[in-house]
Amino acid sequence: MKRKILFGGLMVMLVAATGCGKVSKTMTCTMSGEVVKGTKINSEYKVTYTGKYVDLVESTETVDSDTKAILSTYQKTVESMYSPYKDLKYYDYDIKLDGNKLVTKVTINYAKIDTDKLVEINSAIGKLMKDGKVELDTLKEIYEKQMGATCK
Repeated sequence: MKRKILFGGLMVMLVAATGCGKVSKTMTCTMSGEVVKGTKINSEYKVTYTGKYVDLVESTETVDSDTKAILSTYQKTVESMYSPYKDLKYYDYDIKLDGNKLVTKVTINYAKIDTDKLVEINSAIGKLMKDGKVELDTLKEIYEKQMGATCK
């Protein structure tokens, strides 16, 4: 009898801790193209969501080029683009130049990030927000219609 009560209590705690059975799902969006002859960009955006809201976005963008000047320009642009977020908790980025590749990785935890501070840094992000959350359909529309990505 004590085991049944203990087991039942553990199950209630487990369900409560996991969000009452809500399951996270993943959508992956990709795009690639040649910007100028000899310079290609490949992008992948992995979006983790629960219900209709985005929890996490992990993106990897790779620029391949035979021209060092192009890679240097991209690196400077990307660094200046992400530097305003450097002290924002739950917004992480890494930029690495390795040979003929510039790889940028960005992780944004929308479930934990201070969305007010995020919008303060970049007001355009506010257009993604509804009640302090990012809706999956809005983000998918931006990836597909504005950026030309394919989402699955």
